[in-house]
Amino acid sequence: MKKHPRPGHGGRGNWLFGETKGRMSLRCWKFRGQSIILFVVALVIVFSHAQGLAQNTFKIPGDATARTLDGKQASISDYKGKLIFLSLWKIDCPPCLMEIPILNRLQKEYSSDDFTVIGVSLDRGKEEMVSHIVKRADITYPVWLAYDQPILKYLDAPFTPFLFVLGPDGEVLGYYPGKIPTYNDAVTVMNEARKLVDGEQKRK
Repeated sequence: MKKHPRPGHGGRGNWLFGETKGRMSLRCWKFRGQSIILFVVALVIVFSHAQGLAQNTFKIPGDATARTLDGKQASISDYKGKLIFLSLWKIDCPPCLMEIPILNRLQKEYSSDDFTVIGVSLDRGKEEMVSHIVKRADITYPVWLAYDQPILKYLDAPFTPFLFVLGPDGEVLGYYPGKIPTYNDAVTVMNEARKLVDGEQKRK
């Protein structure tokens, strides 16, 4: 997992820029072992939010905007009615980059079902490199730039990658700390979140 460094103090090795592949693979293996445990924890976290959905659930407000790569403003309210995987990442975080194919596949297979992935870059002043990764990895989901944007104060995560699972009104259903191990695990988290949303809608 990549802890957020001070600006200008991040590491660099990653597969998209063709650096030190073996070292990254070793780190990924260790990280994957942790993620299996965290996956169980994450499901508990998501389930624990079920009781609070009808109460004062934390939401990311519509005026908490971010910037897109083409310079426009975007917000969660643009995706009202959708289940959202809000994925926080950085370009110098190998696990973040290794998670991209999983999120890409999820977006391709489920984006027509009231679901979307949104990648949120926490990088400072590295827009060109973020854009390079989006093109190189053929990212199919929206990518936002959060640094120095209103949405940033709502994204308090200790490290990257970090996934917020948001409901149809921007409410935070739960979160997934760290890299999702496999595509099937990502689908499981998505389906569990759908159950929470469906259950709440039936109670209204």
